[in-house]
Amino acid sequence: MADENNNTEVEVFDEDIQKRNRRNTYIFVGAIVLVVLVAILSALLVNKYVITSYEIDGISMYPTLYGATYDEDGNKVIGDYVYLNKSKKSYKYGDIVVFVAETLEDGTEIKYVKRVIGVPGDTIELKNDAVYINGELKEEKYLNQDEDVHYDYLKVVVPENSYFVMGDNRNHSTDSRYKWADNNHCIKQECIIGKAFLIKHASGKISWIKNVK
Repeated sequence: MADENNNTEVEVFDEDIQKRNRRNTYIFVGAIVLVVLVAILSALLVNKYVITSYEIDGISMYPTLYGATYDEDGNKVIGDYVYLNKSKKSYKYGDIVVFVAETLEDGTEIKYVKRVIGVPGDTIELKNDAVYINGELKEEKYLNQDEDVHYDYLKVVVPENSYFVMGDNRNHSTDSRYKWADNNHCIKQECIIGKAFLIKHASGKISWIKNVK
């Protein structure tokens, strides 16, 4: 009789251990799922509101940024990527920004990457094949030095909440010299996605984007 009681107690004890182990397993799995969901949600929120990436396509920002190219077989060769700070809401001379330049009828957004040349209130004057900001000649060391630049004369006063932008490869850039005449040749701040702060080069190298004066 004592043996039967002992066996019953052992069985009950084993069953309690199994229940506790199952409960611990459920808690562990639930914790893992929660961590994964939080990580995914955090990544989505960061991508939407803080940091995102943009693939460079084209040569308008050469030599600062190298756009994607195509080999002799027509295969795409990935170019540089830039990482954007989306939380920044004001910009200064020299900042590299990505913005929505145009939205097509089907909703497709055409995005450009350019350098900020003029900020609200600045007078930008292109003359004598040089850039003048508020009457001061600007030395632009970041330009493509392989080609001489020629500017058609243009004088612009940058409106509020707007920016005058140009590519570093001036002879091969569609920018404020030719577009957005309805806003005095400037892009509206609301169109800017973010400021580039980091470059992931096609070679795999990572480099910070330096401020220019």
